[in-house]
Amino acid sequence: MGSEKKPSPWYAKLFPALGGPGGLKQKFLALSGTPHSIALGMAIGVFISMTPTIPLHTILCLGIAFVLRASKVAALMGSMLANPLTLPEFYFGSYKLGAALWKHPIQWDAHQMEIHELVSKGWEFFAEMITGGVVMGIGPAIFTYFATRWLVAAVRRNQKAVDDQRNAG
Repeated sequence: MGSEKKPSPWYAKLFPALGGPGGLKQKFLALSGTPHSIALGMAIGVFISMTPTIPLHTILCLGIAFVLRASKVAALMGSMLANPLTLPEFYFGSYKLGAALWKHPIQWDAHQMEIHELVSKGWEFFAEMITGGVVMGIGPAIFTYFATRWLVAAVRRNQKAVDDQRNAG
């Protein structure tokens, strides 16, 4: 009876895209490339997701991953950190950090984050947000690189051990 169906993990019910067959978890674990390439791709995606460049995230992730020979799929997966729940916090945080670094904050009402209001603030405002986003993204990108590299290497070592045990028996 080797064809028994394994129960889905708890998170599969809450987030079907993560846990089901062909979900993000399985796709991530099945990525081809070296642990370095996959980790670098994830780090690029996480870094880009924290910058206020939402209309360009895909282009930036693919372009930087191509230049650095990182996994493009992993970069796109990492960029999923930017989503409707996280973007307001990222944008507000990047503005606050950038304004502190530039030392000339531009006043605006964070509760009225409409695009036309942000655009009307001009290039100085955008420069503050970009600066803050870049600085804000460095730490998470570095953490993501090392955590992903370790995870990919550990999963592959485990898979190799399982394969070796199957072949030996």
